[in-house]
Amino acid sequence: MASLKAAASLVLAAMLTGCCLISAFPGGAGACARDDWQDLVEDGHYEEAFSQLDRGAIVHTNLYSNMLAYDILNVVVHRDAVKQDELLCSPVLAKYPNSFSWTMQSCKLLQSYLANGTLDQEILPVLERSFSRDDQYDWWLPVLKSLG
Repeated sequence: MASLKAAASLVLAAMLTGCCLISAFPGGAGACARDDWQDLVEDGHYEEAFSQLDRGAIVHTNLYSNMLAYDILNVVVHRDAVKQDELLCSPVLAKYPNSFSWTMQSCKLLQSYLANGTLDQEILPVLERSFSRDDQYDWWLPVLKSLG
């Protein structure tokens, strides 16, 4: 029961802070500091940022933004080794295929990239407009563009 409470506390902390979960999840150590993790991504240290992510912990929490962060960094770091059916974001996109949110459009862009090897030039402007309206997550745009 104590581990369940620790896990619930960790998930709540991640939800409240917007942090992704690091591999310390099973021990209940907590969520990574968003600013530190974001700084790694913004500074172009994609591999280091990705190494801090624990796929199992992210899937377990079912937080879509964390799943998308994992997917983006996984594709950027591993490019050709990632298959479309490995994207954590795909099942949610399947439920909301017409959404214009930056998360759904980013997932579409990743799917397209994995299928065609290039960035979809119809999705990219939609993402740019979305990020221009909500600059809270605009630091993802250069990461996505690094694929093309």
